[in-house]
Amino acid sequence: MRVALVIVLVTAPTLPGCVIDRSPIAAEGASDGGADDRDTGQDTHPDAASADDAELLDAFATLDAWDEPDAHAHGDAYVLPDAFVPGDAPAGCAAESCNRRDDDCDGLVDESGCAVGSEADCAAHQLGDHVYLVCPQLLRWTASRDGCAGVGYALVTIDSAEENTAIIDWIPGDSWIGLNDRNEEDRFVWLDGTEPTFTSWADGEPNNFFGEDCTLLRTTKEWNDSNCDDGHTFVCEAEILPR
Repeated sequence: MRVALVIVLVTAPTLPGCVIDRSPIAAEGASDGGADDRDTGQDTHPDAASADDAELLDAFATLDAWDEPDAHAHGDAYVLPDAFVPGDAPAGCAAESCNRRDDDCDGLVDESGCAVGSEADCAAHQLGDHVYLVCPQLLRWTASRDGCAGVGYALVTIDSAEENTAIIDWIPGDSWIGLNDRNEEDRFVWLDGTEPTFTSWADGEPNNFFGEDCTLLRTTKEWNDSNCDDGHTFVCEAEILPR
């Protein structure tokens, strides 16, 4: 008996209006690593713009790829220029200290940090090539003298009416100056032993009332001999030193 073998070929129906293109993808359409459009075989995300893409890409201003600036890349820290560091004095300068010099190069000398005899800071002023410390603490004449010397100054020597007037504008009250006759009565000299070439004694002064041997500069611009043990503000003076 013979058996007939019947093979029935069943094919999937084709949807109306759809055409399936089973032709092989052209070689030039092979992917170069981007995402391929499987219908066209073209790379829809090329790694780099080609000359053929120029016209299209120009229309969307996307032809040129973004390049990081040479001077800065993501992740690099911003470094301030060497010439400036916040909080530092200018190059070649230093923080101001009490040494008769303009350490911080701001044109002022000893404007901070000069404390004489206590924690109170003395206010610094300049006249010509000299710097003056006006100290608010109330000290005896000898303590004032020693306090000035302790920071490289001396109780002020006043040589002119101009200097006398300038100091009057600075002092908070009657203040000790360097003139005295402690070694020889009625012979007033400055701390360096020289006699004054300029004076501004008040009427009737000096009078050595009850042994007054030290000199006060009054806020009226006049001088008065007074008891060296009284407590008064005082003025120190020194020549400005080069940096």
